[in-house]
Amino acid sequence: MKNPYEILEIKPSASEAEIKKAYRKKAQAVHPDKGGDTELFQEIAKAYEILSNAEKREHFDKTGEEFHDDIKAEVIGAMIQIVMGAIQSNEPTYTDIIVMARNAVEQQQSKHKSLKSQIKRQVDRLKDASSRITVVEGKENIISSAILANITNLQKQILEIDKIIQIGGQIIEMLQDYSYKKETAPIWGTMSAWSSTTA
Repeated sequence: MKNPYEILEIKPSASEAEIKKAYRKKAQAVHPDKGGDTELFQEIAKAYEILSNAEKREHFDKTGEEFHDDIKAEVIGAMIQIVMGAIQSNEPTYTDIIVMARNAVEQQQSKHKSLKSQIKRQVDRLKDASSRITVVEGKENIISSAILANITNLQKQILEIDKIIQIGGQIIEMLQDYSYKKETAPIWGTMSAWSSTTA
């Protein structure tokens, strides 16, 4: 997608007032009712829609992509699934389920970032090898073609991992809005365990 900041000719640090002012100026200049370009007007309106919405603007600033509701639905679905897993795996009365859920996401984030680094190193090695393989003139470089196909598949994996990391980051942000009221584990349970080992 085109950069909404460039469309409205404003800086990424522009305030809400500056965004609105730029939009009005641009929209009036190309409004179809005044003989302007309809497509350009729609482009300007789309840019304003993104930058005037805090959630959509933040998403674009982080990813360079347009925000879609289906992405948010996917994030919410994944967050609920993780919280449910934390409830099933822990004692909910005495364990902070929100903290456990956040820890689970952070662990997965770390694993995916490590996996992404490994795949990127594989891609770099394959690119290096491909650039060094030659074949006699007139012959098809079958080996390099196979390597390039492998690189394409690995790059697709990187894009998929990037999406997972992005979703994980959004889940962590959403979980920051939540707190959990747990109870303190009863002292008698600890004392009982201590007594049994000293009896």
